[in-house]
Amino acid sequence: PSLLPKINPVNINLITANGDSAPFIGQIDVEICLGNYIYHHNVLVADISNEGIIGMDFLVTHDCDVLLSQIS
Repeated sequence: PSLLPKINPVNINLITANGDSAPFIGQIDVEICLGNYIYHHNVLVADISNEGIIGMDFLVTHDCDVLLSQIS
């Protein structure tokens, strides 16, 4: 059996910071581990050069604070 999650198709596009548009591959439900916390979240899958981007939907849903002054 495959350990990969089932990707549910979506019909929306990713708009990049420079305004380009690209289709999302789909959406999956994942566990995201940040520090000692585990969050369940539906994420959109796209072919991007970054390993991943945490969006405002995740940050707001899970009451996250981003403290850029703490990044070294």
